[in-house]
Amino acid sequence: MAILAALIKYRLHLLFAVGFSSALLGLVLLAPSFLTLLAYFWPLFLSTAFFIVSVVFFVKSSPPPFDKAGEDLLDYVTGDPDPSIVESIHSLGTEEQHPHQPIENLDADEQDPGKASTSMDDTY
Repeated sequence: MAILAALIKYRLHLLFAVGFSSALLGLVLLAPSFLTLLAYFWPLFLSTAFFIVSVVFFVKSSPPPFDKAGEDLLDYVTGDPDPSIVESIHSLGTEEQHPHQPIENLDADEQDPGKASTSMDDTY
Protein backbone atom coordinates (compact mmCIF):
# COMPACT_ATOMS: atom_id res chain seq x y z
CA MET A 1 0.00 0.00 0.00
CA ALA A 2 2.86 2.37 0.72
CA ILE A 3 4.15 1.94 -2.84
CA LEU A 4 0.73 2.64 -4.34
CA ALA A 5 0.38 5.76 -2.19
CA ALA A 6 3.83 6.99 -3.31
CA LEU A 7 2.91 6.34 -6.97
CA ILE A 8 -0.29 8.30 -6.61
CA LYS A 9 1.57 11.10 -4.83
CA TYR A 10 4.14 11.40 -7.63
CA ARG A 11 1.87 10.51 -10.57
CA LEU A 12 2.60 13.76 -12.50
CA HIS A 13 6.33 13.20 -12.20
CA LEU A 14 5.94 9.61 -13.35
CA LEU A 15 3.74 10.59 -16.31
CA PHE A 16 6.26 13.23 -17.36
CA ALA A 17 9.16 10.73 -17.13
CA VAL A 18 7.25 8.12 -19.17
CA GLY A 19 6.25 10.68 -21.81
CA PHE A 20 9.75 12.13 -22.09
CA SER A 21 11.31 8.66 -22.35
CA SER A 22 8.80 7.65 -25.03
CA ALA A 23 9.47 10.80 -27.05
CA LEU A 24 13.23 10.35 -26.80
CA LEU A 25 13.00 6.67 -27.79
CA GLY A 26 10.76 7.59 -30.73
CA LEU A 27 13.24 10.19 -31.93
CA VAL A 28 16.15 7.77 -31.71
CA LEU A 29 14.32 5.01 -33.57
CA LEU A 30 12.45 7.07 -36.17
CA ALA A 31 14.84 9.95 -36.88
CA PRO A 32 17.35 9.69 -39.72
CA SER A 33 20.95 9.01 -38.87
CA PHE A 34 23.60 11.72 -38.62
CA LEU A 35 25.23 10.62 -41.86
CA THR A 36 21.91 10.95 -43.69
CA LEU A 37 21.52 14.52 -42.44
CA LEU A 38 25.13 15.31 -43.33
CA ALA A 39 24.66 13.90 -46.83
CA TYR A 40 21.53 16.01 -47.33
CA PHE A 41 22.81 19.31 -45.92
CA TRP A 42 26.49 19.23 -47.00
CA PRO A 43 26.07 22.09 -49.55
CA LEU A 44 24.61 24.33 -46.86
CA PHE A 45 27.36 23.47 -44.39
CA LEU A 46 30.07 24.02 -47.02
CA SER A 47 28.73 27.39 -48.20
CA THR A 48 28.36 28.57 -44.60
CA ALA A 49 31.94 27.55 -43.86
CA PHE A 50 33.19 29.43 -46.96
CA PHE A 51 31.24 32.52 -45.94
CA ILE A 52 32.65 32.50 -42.41
CA VAL A 53 36.19 32.00 -43.71
CA SER A 54 35.79 34.89 -46.18
CA VAL A 55 34.44 37.21 -43.47
CA VAL A 56 37.36 36.38 -41.19
CA PHE A 57 39.82 36.87 -44.07
CA PHE A 58 38.42 40.28 -45.05
CA VAL A 59 38.24 41.48 -41.45
CA LYS A 60 41.87 40.56 -40.84
CA SER A 61 43.19 41.83 -44.18
CA SER A 62 41.44 45.21 -44.41
CA PRO A 63 42.66 48.14 -42.33
CA PRO A 64 40.32 49.52 -39.71
CA PRO A 65 38.39 52.53 -40.99
CA PHE A 66 39.18 55.92 -39.52
CA ASP A 67 35.65 57.27 -39.24
CA LYS A 68 35.07 60.27 -37.02
CA ALA A 69 31.53 60.74 -38.35
CA GLY A 70 30.32 57.76 -36.37
CA GLU A 71 31.72 59.20 -33.17
CA ASP A 72 30.07 62.56 -33.87
CA LEU A 73 26.75 60.84 -34.44
CA LEU A 74 27.15 58.88 -31.23
CA ASP A 75 27.96 62.08 -29.33
CA TYR A 76 24.89 63.76 -30.81
CA VAL A 77 22.60 60.87 -29.86
CA THR A 78 23.94 60.65 -26.32
CA GLY A 79 23.54 64.40 -25.86
CA ASP A 80 27.24 65.04 -25.32
CA PRO A 81 28.25 67.23 -28.29
CA ASP A 82 31.78 68.29 -29.09
CA PRO A 83 32.58 71.62 -27.36
CA SER A 84 34.05 73.10 -30.56
CA ILE A 85 30.79 72.47 -32.41
CA VAL A 86 28.78 74.09 -29.62
CA GLU A 87 31.07 77.15 -29.68
CA SER A 88 30.79 77.46 -33.45
CA ILE A 89 26.99 77.36 -33.23
CA HIS A 90 26.92 80.03 -30.52
CA SER A 91 29.39 82.22 -32.42
CA LEU A 92 27.09 82.45 -35.45
CA GLY A 93 25.21 85.30 -33.85
CA THR A 94 22.93 87.45 -35.99
CA GLU A 95 25.14 87.46 -39.07
CA GLU A 96 23.51 84.39 -40.57
CA GLN A 97 19.80 83.78 -40.83
CA HIS A 98 18.51 80.65 -39.15
CA PRO A 99 16.27 78.70 -41.57
CA HIS A 100 13.34 78.69 -39.15
CA GLN A 101 13.38 82.40 -38.35
CA PRO A 102 11.28 84.80 -40.45
CA ILE A 103 13.12 86.78 -43.07
CA GLU A 104 13.09 90.48 -42.23
CA ASN A 105 14.70 91.99 -45.32
CA LEU A 106 11.93 91.61 -47.89
CA ASP A 107 11.57 93.85 -50.91
CA ALA A 108 8.56 96.16 -51.11
CA ASP A 109 6.94 93.99 -53.79
CA GLU A 110 7.17 90.87 -51.67
CA GLN A 111 5.71 92.56 -48.57
CA ASP A 112 2.42 93.60 -50.22
CA PRO A 113 0.15 90.55 -50.43
CA GLY A 114 -2.23 92.33 -52.80
CA LYS A 115 0.33 92.37 -55.59
CA ALA A 116 0.54 88.61 -55.81
CA SER A 117 -0.02 87.45 -59.38
CA THR A 118 -2.05 84.34 -58.57
CA SER A 119 -3.90 83.11 -55.57
CA MET A 120 -6.08 80.12 -54.82
CA ASP A 121 -9.26 82.27 -54.84
CA ASP A 122 -8.67 83.48 -58.41
CA THR A 123 -8.21 80.01 -59.84
CA TYR A 124 -11.50 78.56 -58.62
